[in-house]
Amino acid sequence: MAKIHIFNKVSGPSEAELALTEWKIPFEKAEDGTIIVPGDLTLNNMGLKSLPDLSKVIVKGNFVCVNNYELTSLKGGPQVVHGTYQCNNNGLTSLEYAPKEVGIDFICWKNKLTSLKHAPKKVGRNFCCDGNQLTSLEHAPETVPGSFDCKENQLTTLLHAPHTVGAFDCSSNKLTSLEHGPSLITPGTYTGKYECRNNPLKSLKGAPAHIPDNFVCTGCKLPTLEGGPAQVDGHYYAYDNELVNLKGSPAIVGKGFAVGRNKLVSIEDGPQQVGENYSCQDNKLTSLKGAPATVTEFSCEDNPLESFAHAPTSCKGNFWCRKTGQKYLEGIPQDAGKIFSDIDTFDNWDAVPQRLRISPETIARQEREHREEVDRITLGSTVLQDSLSIRKGTIQIKAKTP
Repeated sequence: MAKIHIFNKVSGPSEAELALTEWKIPFEKAEDGTIIVPGDLTLNNMGLKSLPDLSKVIVKGNFVCVNNYELTSLKGGPQVVHGTYQCNNNGLTSLEYAPKEVGIDFICWKNKLTSLKHAPKKVGRNFCCDGNQLTSLEHAPETVPGSFDCKENQLTTLLHAPHTVGAFDCSSNKLTSLEHGPSLITPGTYTGKYECRNNPLKSLKGAPAHIPDNFVCTGCKLPTLEGGPAQVDGHYYAYDNELVNLKGSPAIVGKGFAVGRNKLVSIEDGPQQVGENYSCQDNKLTSLKGAPATVTEFSCEDNPLESFAHAPTSCKGNFWCRKTGQKYLEGIPQDAGKIFSDIDTFDNWDAVPQRLRISPETIARQEREHREEVDRITLGSTVLQDSLSIRKGTIQIKAKTP
């Protein structure tokens, strides 16, 4: 670990020059006295309790000052950073002396911050303030082109959140509503995801209408999906809630749809088009009515199903149906990949024995319908013959009439 000096103001080299020289950080000095660090200025794991005066230093790379657990202030830190300004994993209680603008990311997670006062007003990409003790998002930048991450704080409202972000994560707070959160997700340099998991949400009202990537609302004890996004281009994760139906689901989900470990008694109001996997395991479903016609994988495990009727007609990946109490695999799509059932695991539909492909009840019903059809045809033939006989007799009578 580098030896730390207490820097005194003396004639000759400045505090910044002395510090950079000791830390072996290459720098240049302009004619006007400005000190320029052409690369990164990294101060990790140095046991710093304070910073020397680096306020006149221009950092053209990244400023990285992390894991200095007794550092409580950014006083003395550089005010111009063209790259990322990273001050996470310290003991900061305030963002005073942070720069007003950062070229790429501003990362201050896992400190002891209770406010974003003095935070940069403009960042080039991401703003990460997760893992602090924030109770408000006041002073956050209005626009964040990349990800705005405020998870694992003490937030009870999204008031003052940025209006526009490239991605958003407010998970693991104390939010009961998503109102006042970002109204627009505009993926550019980032994904376009929206995560609000592990909050005591009462509804999804306030979520953006369109999510360009994944939407994650797991572990929120949600009673309904109503008020949520109308379009999700990525995965829609809503497992570990208290849903009894899927009202409020988008009609189309671009990738996977997961609503396992809820209290669902019906999936009829769920999306009718899912681009990849569909998972509704560990609920109270007795029917699969409402499942999309085509999926890549399907899981309906841990449900008291009466049958596999209404299952997807096409599922070229795995079909998971264990713990459903079904003794026959009738209704499972015949293009399914591996089938995981209560009976056994089968590599594909062709590996399923004939005796397991259709239930005795269905065989009996088909035989009954066949007999009824034969009887109908026989009856129709008899009626036709009688009609022809009557017509023939009439013709004969008419022929004998003078």
